[in-house]
Parts: sequence; structure tokens; C-alpha cells
Amino acid sequence: AVNDAVFANYPVSWRWTNYKAALAEGAMALFSEKYGDEVRVVEIGPRGNGWSKELCGGTHVDSTSEIGIFRIVSEGSVGSGARRIEALTGRKAQELMSERLDTMQRAASFLGVPEVELDRKVLALMDQMSGQQKEITRLREDLARLEFEGLLERVVEVQGVDVLAVQVAAADNNVMRQMTDWFRDQLGSGVVVLGAAINGKPAFVAAVTDDLVKRGLHAGKLVQAVAKMVGGGGGGRPNLAQAGGTDLNGMRDALAAVPELVAEQLK
Repeated sequence: AVNDAVFANYPVSWRWTNYKAALAEGAMALFSEKYGDEVRVVEIGPRGNGWSKELCGGTHVDSTSEIGIFRIVSEGSVGSGARRIEALTGRKAQELMSERLDTMQRAASFLGVPEVELDRKVLALMDQMSGQQKEITRLREDLARLEFEGLLERVVEVQGVDVLAVQVAAADNNVMRQMTDWFRDQLGSGVVVLGAAINGKPAFVAAVTDDLVKRGLHAGKLVQAVAKMVGGGGGGRPNLAQAGGTDLNGMRDALAAVPELVAEQLK
């Protein structure tokens, strides 16, 4: 709409008048501004039937065609009921549009599609990536389940409590939490502490079944003690907690200490 007014070459005029009279004529005023009895009215288009009319004390062109191209570059809130729009005009707007056109042309060339099909190609790639990410997540879960089945034989008994503390090849904490759920379901009653190298750092998830929480075991305190051994920290609820550290080399020793930590909590 702004560029339509620019190309229409409307005249721009201004005059001083009474504040109340200006408002009665339909001139726009900013509620955050304070005006005197006499105000400057700027009107774009024929007087009385213009394209825009507002109270303004700034500098203006004689006609809208002098503005050239108008292009909004940012917009945001500056207060309750007020928004700020920043735009470029004339040569600067033309330079911006040329830069964006060059970017679009390069992107279309990289993707091997005409410029008019660029948006559809990008959407198609986003859908493809989303599908691939879901497939990656599913494969990670499948691998985690396969690994899980081979780890049950490493359960040890501590004062009548089944304890499993092992390092796994989980890609993130979500997979580790899911694995602890599988272990709890399989064990029925027990303590599980899993460790994994995530982004080059040790990460842990601990879980305690509800019957053992009643006996005094606390997953948050347990995983906190484990993480402390690798220069980290963490915690959580009595039945589920997670933590991280900095010393990846110390993960094996930290996990090996879990049975003793469980025994201490059972005292």
C-alpha cells in the first residue's frame, strides 16, 4: 500500500492548525506524545481527502514519488499498543532488494531449481529433513533396545537390591531416560545408573523404583555423587534424576562406585 502511494505521486502538504480541529478532521496523533494548542498537520494526497493525515513536526518531501522504493526492514513493539517500523527508501531500499535478489538467485542455483520454485523446494527439503530426523530417532531407539537386552546380565545385587550401573552408547539424555524405563520395567525393583558420552562430556541418568525409594534410596543424591567424581553435578527427584560432568576419562570409575553408593544409602 505504501509503494502504491509512492508511485501515485501524491502531493505532500503541511499546515498549522488547532489541536482539537486537527483531530476532528481525522488527523492521527500518537497517544504517547504531548501536543500544544497549535499543531503541525502533514497530509499526503488532496486536502480533505488525502491518503494519510497526521500530526508531525518532521521534515517531509514535496511529493510521494521523491521517496522512491519503500522497504520495511524491521518491526517490533516499543510499548503497550505501539509498534516501531524501520524501513529503507530510495537507493538504500534498491540496494537491499538487489542484495536479497542475489541471495535468492544463489540459493536457487545451489538447489538446482528456478527462482519461482525456491520456496516449494525449501519446504520440500524441510519435510524431508523432518522425516529423516524421525527415522534417526527411531533407529537410535532400536539400537538402544538392542544394547539394553545385552546389559541385563551385568546387574549386581547390593544388600538384596538389584543394581545396574553401566556406560551406554546413547546419543542424548532422552534415550538414556527411555533406557532406564526399560530397565525398571524389566527388573521390577532395582536401581539403574546409566552413563554416556554426549557432546564429548559425561552424562548420567539414574532411576530408582518406588519400593526402593521407600527404603531410603534417592536417585537425585545418587547421581549427584556420581557426577561429582567427574567434575560435575546435578540431581533430581528420588525416583529419577540426571547429571553431567567434565572428565570423560573418569566415567568408568564413577559408574563402578555406584554399588558402594547404594550400600551407603541403604544403611
